[in-house]
Amino acid sequence: MKRNQRGFSLLELVIVVVLLLILGAISVPYLLRTIERYQLESSAKSVASALQRGRYQAIRGNQLATTVYREAPAPPVYGIDVSGNLNLDANEAVIPLWANVRMTNVGAPPLTSMGPTYDCTPACPAQP
Repeated sequence: MKRNQRGFSLLELVIVVVLLLILGAISVPYLLRTIERYQLESSAKSVASALQRGRYQAIRGNQLATTVYREAPAPPVYGIDVSGNLNLDANEAVIPLWANVRMTNVGAPPLTSMGPTYDCTPACPAQP
């Protein structure tokens, strides 16, 4: 007499679980790298937008507008300083960045006023 068998055997279930674990182990690092890449690209686009917005504000108001990066208190933020005090005040635009994104200074030129007191030494152009 032949019985109708229903369901899965224990061996079949173990094989399926092992296959799912292997696929998960392969896909999780890829997923984490994708998330980190998205966060970095999103922050880079936000900073580029802040730079563009600062440029427009400076042109529109015919004044100096400086972009400021602040890491503490968390989360890190990037903003536009129009008051000239190199701090982000309550009324100035602030863009939050992802918590794992950090900016470093890699030799940016110091802030100078490009007015009549600008000192170009040691690379001044030759006088005619």
